Amino acid sequence: MRAGSARRAAGGAVRLGSIAGALACVAGCMAVPTGGPVHAGAQGGADGGEGRNIQVPAAYAVEGLSPKDVVGGFRLASEVLSNPAISRSYLADPSWQPTGGVHVIDESGELVVFQINGDTATVRVIDKWIGTIFTDGTYQPEPAGATADITYTLTKSAPSAKGEWRISKLPDYLVLDRSEVENAFQQGYVYYLSPGGQFLVPVRVFVPRTATDFAAALVAQLVQPVPGWLAKAGVFSALPASDQAPTVTISAGVATVDLPPQFANLNGTERDQASAQITYTLLRTGLANQVRIDVGGQPLPNSRQASLQTLKTWSAFDPDVIRSSGFVYVDSSGVVRSQSGERLVPEQGETSSSPGGPSASPGAQPGTSPPHFVSAVPAPRVPGSAGPDLLAAVSRNPDNTEDLYVGPVNGLKKVLSAGSFTTPSWDLLGNVWTVQQGPGGSQQVVVGVATATSIPKFQGVSLDANLSSNLIVGLKVSRDGTRVALVTKSTTGSQLWIGRIERTEAGVSIGGLYPLAPNLQPVVDGVSWASATTLAVLATSSGSDTVTAWFVDVDGWQTTLQQVPFDATTLSAIPNAPLVIGTKSKQIEVLNGAAWQVVVNAGAAPNYPG
Repeated sequence: MRAGSARRAAGGAVRLGSIAGALACVAGCMAVPTGGPVHAGAQGGADGGEGRNIQVPAAYAVEGLSPKDVVGGFRLASEVLSNPAISRSYLADPSWQPTGGVHVIDESGELVVFQINGDTATVRVIDKWIGTIFTDGTYQPEPAGATADITYTLTKSAPSAKGEWRISKLPDYLVLDRSEVENAFQQGYVYYLSPGGQFLVPVRVFVPRTATDFAAALVAQLVQPVPGWLAKAGVFSALPASDQAPTVTISAGVATVDLPPQFANLNGTERDQASAQITYTLLRTGLANQVRIDVGGQPLPNSRQASLQTLKTWSAFDPDVIRSSGFVYVDSSGVVRSQSGERLVPEQGETSSSPGGPSASPGAQPGTSPPHFVSAVPAPRVPGSAGPDLLAAVSRNPDNTEDLYVGPVNGLKKVLSAGSFTTPSWDLLGNVWTVQQGPGGSQQVVVGVATATSIPKFQGVSLDANLSSNLIVGLKVSRDGTRVALVTKSTTGSQLWIGRIERTEAGVSIGGLYPLAPNLQPVVDGVSWASATTLAVLATSSGSDTVTAWFVDVDGWQTTLQQVPFDATTLSAIPNAPLVIGTKSKQIEVLNGAAWQVVVNAGAAPNYPG
């Protein structure tokens, strides 16, 4: 990592060319996103939710408004970023600007009361608070049932009020519902780099529609500090900090990015990384089909020798481009099999036809029974990678304790024993994660690095105190190795969480936890990384006992419904492959277009690599 990149990952001053600056520029009428309403997928339509989308145009403040009307008019006008004078007409001090981002609300939870005392009045608004758009443009949801209790103070005595009620004291943030955010902001993904620089890490940002150049605003974000939540995971940008913003022109599907002169000093690795970041940021947002990157009007060299770059040019950085031969599952005898039914883990004395060639079997030792596996997960691999396939598998013993096996499929080794383990999960760097459960509700998240020739040494992972009273029943790591999705159970039900992976000299920890899709109740083995930006979740929803699948954005902005067979119990997803589920009737089904198709009649716990 460059020294400049390290500084920006930790924070720093923000120029007006960045998204944060753009937010500040329109502070008089800023807006932010709300929790994600549900969109039915191929099986249903969109539910836009409630909110203030009442098709009433914002209007300037007029004479004779009550304190309640003034506050309501100001909040309605706040979405009109193109004309901040409308919202400011409700203020005693029209120079006011918010600095705290945007609270996204669901107005169905709103309650308004007010009191008048002479020339002073207060209006109290209690909103159902569903999320926050921060000043860096990123969004995070709030827990279920969260409220924002806001008090506005109004006066008649301010010189600018001219005897009318006007707001004199208000929060340092704006309040908008989801529809107002959609009206006021454009959305795009900005791509940073994982701590080792091997993989791209996307994050959605919200850019005010007042920004004159959406493409330039996205690229400018790459030369600004990495959003704080990701920065603490060691995520960085290869583009050095610059007071001069890159320019972007788009013509005939080609985006030409002209970088400031100091970018010519990047070394070969940094040039490739920066080119991948820019290309994915512009093309994945759909702004162009190809990218040309210049420095001072001259092409920025890259190792691919590509003047016009596409997603394929830099696919080696994409954690969603992986090699996969399908899912694996376990049969009724506890045998691990491939999607085609081939036995993957041989019995004692047998050899496997898996890539990597024959070797000693990990099966039963003389005089003992072979392991009875209950779950198994292959390690994900990038295209063209060499060596044998790795597997992590959990076996159940006659006394209901469990063992964890890790290694090449034809050379698995028992590495841990516990009361139980969650289904293992891998990233693309060979890190395998699980949670070992012990007596009395004790639990420990552990991670170890596995290779074809070494037995992994596991270390404990520290957890955010928010989960101290929750039992972790599922853990899946993102393929880029920067984030984890957790399913927890408590006395109030189950909950899906997203956390970042923090690595320091003191060890590994999971921090920055926030609840995702708080209205869903995930099942034990019901979460999988469908892509770097989306989770597939098997869950029930509030007010229903029916299990369905949901595609949930990692930031919680949108949730999409996907119907599944009524007896689905487990789920797995991977980019560019059909969703797969296991059922109570021990069948495995895949989503074939809009229909579910049985592909295995006596199997359970299907898992794609990862």
